[in-house]
Amino acid sequence: MGRIAEEGDSEEFLTELARTWTEEHRAEVDSWLEGLRGRARPSTLPEETLPVAYSLDKEELFLDLAIEFNLSRPADTLPIEPVRRHMEDMLEEALAGEYAAISPDSSVWLDNWT
Repeated sequence: MGRIAEEGDSEEFLTELARTWTEEHRAEVDSWLEGLRGRARPSTLPEETLPVAYSLDKEELFLDLAIEFNLSRPADTLPIEPVRRHMEDMLEEALAGEYAAISPDSSVWLDNWT
């Protein structure tokens, strides 16, 4: 998505934004599914996920990578649950153990050296 929704946008607005984007990019979305049709799909979604927080400036790239991973992961591997956060909130919550990982993690390291 070219526009990154800020926190506070309504769920309805974000749903409509996603629906519009999907329709505008129907050929691309359909191409993602090629080769997946006919593959065995799990009958239920796993109860456990790997929560990974990501910053708003990396949203498009991170979601693309997470979706690609989740679609191709082995059955015994936990799926990534992307969690969009502002960097300040993400760091506090990561230190409290709310996420398995954060992205970009280099921001933490770089902040310590500036």
